This record gives sequence, C-alpha cells and structure tokens, in this order.
Amino acid sequence: MSEFNQYMQRCLQLALKGLGDVAPNPMVGCVIVHNNVIIGEGYHQKYGEAHAEVNAIASVANKSLLAESTLYVNLEPCSHHGKTPPCSDLLIAYNIKRVVVACLDTNPLVAGRGIEKLRNAGVEVFRGILEKEAWGKQWVKKNVFNQ
Repeated sequence: MSEFNQYMQRCLQLALKGLGDVAPNPMVGCVIVHNNVIIGEGYHQKYGEAHAEVNAIASVANKSLLAESTLYVNLEPCSHHGKTPPCSDLLIAYNIKRVVVACLDTNPLVAGRGIEKLRNAGVEVFRGILEKEAWGKQWVKKNVFNQ
C-alpha cells in the first residue's frame, strides 16, 4: 500500500494547482502509473472544463499503456453528465483495469455511483487511500470559497 500512498500524495499536490479556479467544484488531481512509472498527470484546472482524469489521460503519450496502468485520483470519478461527460465512462472506454480513489464524492449525483459503475465494468477499485488528507484538501477549498 505504500506505493498507493506515494502516488495519491502526488494527486493531492496536483489538486492544489486548481485552488481558486475550480470553485464550486472540488480540487482534483490524477496520476496514471504503468510499471511503477508515472506516465500521465492532470488536475481539474478550471470550473466547467475537463476534469483531472481527462487531463491525465490526455497527457499519456502511448494510450495503449492505459489498459495496463493504474489510475490514482483523490476524488471518486464522476458518473453523471454535467458540464462534462462522466469520467467513469472515459476510464472504462480506455480499459483502465485498476483505479485507486482517496474519497467518495459527496455530490448526490455521484455519491458512490462512479465507483459502482467502474466495478460493474470489471475495474478493480481501491478506496480510502489517504482519505483523511484528501478531505483536508477539500476542506481548504470550502474554507477559501465559502466564507
């Protein structure tokens, strides 16, 4: 599990890059790892634009490696159509077989549905990795924007 912590910590660092630009959405970072090497990174950069998972996948030079990679994200991938399509559908479309999530999305439109959708598609999902730290980052966002 220490490798999970290492890559999730990087997700949290990336997520903070969205501070001030993604509200009212949460700050989210994403890392894609193949054979213990980061091959893609992304974060939610601006409200209404691509989510962290989309940006991380876009940064991967060799998309064929995605099916053999693990995707780390500090917040459960979305499962509904909003300003952007569901990230969970994108992960399934790229045949990503393993996803590590820090915490569930409390948005009632998601709230476990992203993880459920991934698992129903045969994706191995781990959750709760650095969950306390991830919620701390979400709390920073809430304190900054909801004063």
